[in-house]
Amino acid sequence: MPKFNVHFSDSAYQDLADMSDQLDQPMAEVIREALSMYRWLIKETAQGSTLLVQRDHDRPPQELLVPYLDRLRDHAERQRVSGSGRGKPAPTQRAAGRAGRGATASQP
Repeated sequence: MPKFNVHFSDSAYQDLADMSDQLDQPMAEVIREALSMYRWLIKETAQGSTLLVQRDHDRPPQELLVPYLDRLRDHAERQRVSGSGRGKPAPTQRAAGRAGRGATASQP
């Protein structure tokens, strides 16, 4: 298995340590699982899927807006319309702000 060195800010390292403790997994496993989840998010977004979060079962789900992933959806839509694999993704205007590290939940 290849090795890879990563430099984290103190806060990112603490986040990783906290997740490792919470999940009772080594930090390397937390990173592998995070990459797997990110790969899935990229694939689903590129296919035009909408990500939903339901925090309270008495309320409707909210769309999870991830601006840098929304560019993939925009790009896929332009490819579908134009029928070509060319063109640069345009920046999205859908996200109103940032929550956490780049994701925003908003009402659909």
